[in-house]
Formats: sequence, C-alpha cells, structure tokens
Amino acid sequence: MYRQKINYLFVTEIPALSSMKPNTIYIDIEHNVCSHLCPCGCNEEIITPLSRNHGWTLTYDGDSISLSPSIGNGAYKCKSHYFIKNSEIVWCPNIDCTPDSSITTISNQPRIPWYKRPFIFIKNILLYK
Repeated sequence: MYRQKINYLFVTEIPALSSMKPNTIYIDIEHNVCSHLCPCGCNEEIITPLSRNHGWTLTYDGDSISLSPSIGNGAYKCKSHYFIKNSEIVWCPNIDCTPDSSITTISNQPRIPWYKRPFIFIKNILLYK
C-alpha cells in the first residue's frame, strides 16, 4: 500500500482555500474541525469534523497525528480513499458514491459490498496501524 507524508498545523482558524498548502492538514481544536487539500492532487478541500459520534477522531501523540475512520471522497471526481495514520496518508482502493454507480472501484473492478465483508475490513484496518 502506497504511503505519503502529511504535515500538520494546529491553527485557530482554518485558512482560506487559496492559502492552503498541499500535504498539510490544518487542525482547529476550538471549532472541532480539520481541513486539508485532497492528497491526490485534485485540490478539493476536504473537511473532517471532529466528533466521536458524528465525525472523525483525532489522535495526537506529540510527534504525529491520526484521523479515524478513513476519508472517502467518493462524491468528488477523484474518488480517493485513504487513512491518515501516524502523519502518513495510507491509500486505499478508490470508491464511488454516485447514485447511479454500482459498488465498484474506480477501475470498474467488482468488489464485495462492505456489509458482506466485515472480517476482511477489520483485518485490513489492523494491518494499517
């Protein structure tokens, strides 16, 4: 699985899209939100609200950050899907969330729906720790 480094900055306000740098995640603890440019290079702004019940959880260990669960951009043209673990982007197969799509990867290879493969999913999550 391909990995790439992502930098992080704790900020008091998320910067404007035109001021955001690639491969940098901006973390606004006061407003419980993170934002970054899509790491695939499409430059879409990805916003991840921080909330145990309705969003992502952020882990900071003093040296690196992790966001959980994965970030799936199936509604964007790029269809990117990745985890942020230990300040690295861990790429996953692309996803497609458009209403007319079947459950396939962007390369049109059929895949098993997530609800039919819970053990495979758990196994993959444990591999990316």
